[in-house]
Amino acid sequence: TTLPIDDEFDTRIEISGPFGIEVPLDVTVPVKIDVPIDLVVEIPINETIPIDETIPITIDVPITIDVSETELAALTDSLAAGLESFRDVLSGFGG
Repeated sequence: TTLPIDDEFDTRIEISGPFGIEVPLDVTVPVKIDVPIDLVVEIPINETIPIDETIPITIDVPITIDVSETELAALTDSLAAGLESFRDVLSGFGG
């Protein structure tokens, strides 16, 4: 944008006259000018803001594993057969 200045000021000047005489002269000086002004001012900001925060997180995730679909199925079957055999042996002592 521009800032227009339209004004005048009164001043006194001295003019060198004949025989070394200074002649004072009152004059009005007009001032008419447009001064350009930049209204956009860039202000670079380079700042680091440290943030230290602890956020507690609790989550329950239900997990279901079908053992028959894993390698544990054979072990489970073997343990079950062993326990049944052990039960049969123990029942022979009781009765």
